[in-house]
Amino acid sequence: MPYIEPNDVISPRTRWKLIAVLDNRGPSEIAYALGEWDGEPKIAVRWNGDDEHPIGNPQSRGLPTWTMLDQDLYLPIMQNLPTDKQLLARTLLDIEVYPVVELKIDHHPSGRHTLKKRVSGQQMYQDCSGSPGLFGNVDKLEFLKAYCSKVKKHMEDGSRVILHDF
Repeated sequence: MPYIEPNDVISPRTRWKLIAVLDNRGPSEIAYALGEWDGEPKIAVRWNGDDEHPIGNPQSRGLPTWTMLDQDLYLPIMQNLPTDKQLLARTLLDIEVYPVVELKIDHHPSGRHTLKKRVSGQQMYQDCSGSPGLFGNVDKLEFLKAYCSKVKKHMEDGSRVILHDF
C-alpha cells in the first residue's frame, strides 16, 4: 500500500482544517502544511509514510495526523518555500518573509576580490559595486572587514544569508 499523501491527511477533524500542503518531499520524508488549528492559521508538520508504513508520523488511533509547529520556526521554513507558497503562507499568517541573500567572492586573476550577491528570486549574481571595499579590492584585510560588515548588515535587516566561496 502506498503512503498516504499529505493532501489526504485531515485529522484531527474537530481541530484541524487543511488549507494547502506547502512542501511535500515524498515517501519517508517531511511535509509541511498550512491550515487552521481551532480556527487559527498555523503551519503543521508530519513525516510521510512509505509502502511498508503508509500512515507516517504523527498518527492517532491509526489515522495520520498533523502536529503544529512552534511559531518561531515559521520564518525559516517559509524562506525555503516556492514564491507562490510563501505568498499564501505570508498572507494567512501575517508574517513578513525577508529575502534570502547569497554572497560569493569573485577572485580575479589580478589578485583583486569582488563580492557578488544574489537575492532570492534573482537568477544572476550582481557586483556589490556601491559598497566601499567590496569591488575590485586588492587589500585582503580591508576586503574582509567590508565583507563582514555587509554580512552583518544583511543579518540585522532580517535576511537569511548564505555564504559561498569563503
